[in-house]
Amino acid sequence: MSFQSEGDKNIDGTDDLHRFVLKFRPTIIIIQAIFGLVFVALRIWPLAALFMLVAILHFYMMRWDDRHANQLVNSSPWMWVLYLLQLLFSVVLIGPAPGFQYYMIATIPALFSSTQWPLSAKIFQTIVIALFYIACDVILTTWTPIYPLPLHTAELLRNVNIIGTCATTAVVSYMLSCTVKQAEQRLKSLAATDALTGLLNRRRMTESIEKEYAHTRRVFRPLALIICDIDRFKSINDRYGHDGGDRVLREVGKLFRSLRDYDSVARWGGEEFIVLLPDADLGIAMNVAERLRTGVAESVIAINDTPVPVTMTFGVAQIHPGETWQSALARADQALYRGKEGGRNRVVLSS
Repeated sequence: MSFQSEGDKNIDGTDDLHRFVLKFRPTIIIIQAIFGLVFVALRIWPLAALFMLVAILHFYMMRWDDRHANQLVNSSPWMWVLYLLQLLFSVVLIGPAPGFQYYMIATIPALFSSTQWPLSAKIFQTIVIALFYIACDVILTTWTPIYPLPLHTAELLRNVNIIGTCATTAVVSYMLSCTVKQAEQRLKSLAATDALTGLLNRRRMTESIEKEYAHTRRVFRPLALIICDIDRFKSINDRYGHDGGDRVLREVGKLFRSLRDYDSVARWGGEEFIVLLPDADLGIAMNVAERLRTGVAESVIAINDTPVPVTMTFGVAQIHPGETWQSALARADQALYRGKEGGRNRVVLSS
């Protein structure tokens, strides 16, 4: 069936960059720990302690995020500063030849994908990165490292860091592209669904009917429409408030999801719903409507622990050859109106 659940369209204000960091954090922990062990082997204890400390910090943050999934704090800004200081410290201790400063390149794609940082801040940070590289090439070339490395060791580390920087930048770019695709999918889902029930909204349902109607005319298949609404919904709102009415709408939406996968159901407006049934004649549509009517009438919907009886009235129409779908829907709506006049909680076929 053509609908999306509310969970599928959850879009909040959390920065996409922070979401990316959460996904990438295990990899960051492994990289930091490996370099920490490398510096232990080289007996460069300050860098060994620093890289291990950053790995432990990321591990702690990952555990905290797992335990407080609803209280995520955007750590990206100050983590960027931490990386800059870490790499600057590395260059000061062992010189620029090993190439640890290259990793700042990998932060640029993530930096410009951030939705929370203003453009001026992104430009400023890019300038800081550029100045960092200029300093490494101009100023620090004459700097005597506190822990000088043998030439072959520095060259080996530089080659490893070049490969690591390229790999990290590629992974960052790929994961950010995945984040963009996920955001696009959430936006498309939001544009197509009703926020309260998770069913299709009126605009998306109209598109589905137009598409199915055109296909039906080409292949001469039956097509039926059902329009229905909740009986005495105003009295539910008056008695239990709009929150109570919203709960009823959500529960009805859940019940309507039991239809066939290729059927479509939408919240048409207010307490009114519409069902599109491809390959369904009047008899099949009648059975579907009756099953939905019975399901709603027999359901137990509680508001503030109080069971609330809910019923619905249905109007059913099959689109006749040469008839527009708007005309068939109007006939179904007239049948619904007759059902209301006849006592509600019933299925009425269009004439």
